[in-house]
Amino acid sequence: MLIYVCVRCAYHSHGIIKHVYSQHSAEVISGGPGHKYGPKVDLWSAGVVLFILLAGYPPFHDNSETAMFQKIRRGDFNFNDPAWDDVSVDAKDLIRNLIVVDPNKRLSAAEALQHRWIVRREPSRKVLRLGKV
Repeated sequence: MLIYVCVRCAYHSHGIIKHVYSQHSAEVISGGPGHKYGPKVDLWSAGVVLFILLAGYPPFHDNSETAMFQKIRRGDFNFNDPAWDDVSVDAKDLIRNLIVVDPNKRLSAAEALQHRWIVRREPSRKVLRLGKV
């Protein structure tokens, strides 16, 4: 079971930037030792991965790990960054329904696969230009 997503961005060229993001699901952070996680924990991770793929940065970030974990527990993320300007409403809706604190309200895998962003298969009208990595 995929419990969390860890994205490591390390630019070793002259040691310019080294940053690590951990994006644990809300129930992983809140659960104690011996806490059992259901399959929907993986859907949280899928939402985080989708967010990162579409925006280029993780949904929960802060200079303080404590503050970041508080944001995760609250499900406190948004699409206010300009990176989201050309992302469809349907894609954002799927992410909103995957990164949900209460696993009982989170989409199941079957529901996610039936989401309109997945089944529509409509090509984007916008040409996206990838920046330099």
